[in-house]
Amino acid sequence: MRTHLFFEVKDRDGEGMWGGEDEIDAIRFLKEHPGSTLWVSEWTGEGEELWQTAKALDITSVIGAVHYARVIPRIPV
Repeated sequence: MRTHLFFEVKDRDGEGMWGGEDEIDAIRFLKEHPGSTLWVSEWTGEGEELWQTAKALDITSVIGAVHYARVIPRIPV
């Protein structure tokens, strides 16, 4: 059995706009659609036989924080 991460970009109304297993494509789509959110869920199985093993989580703020940390130069302590 394999574990799969499924990413979904949703619009402001919570409707799915994009979905897939590629996190880079998910982030690109998120950036191209201001106001959208990025969700990730875990699925287990093989081929067409998959079942969700973890509740979907909104990771939009995490992606934003990582982007912010890369853009703002670090202040030496």
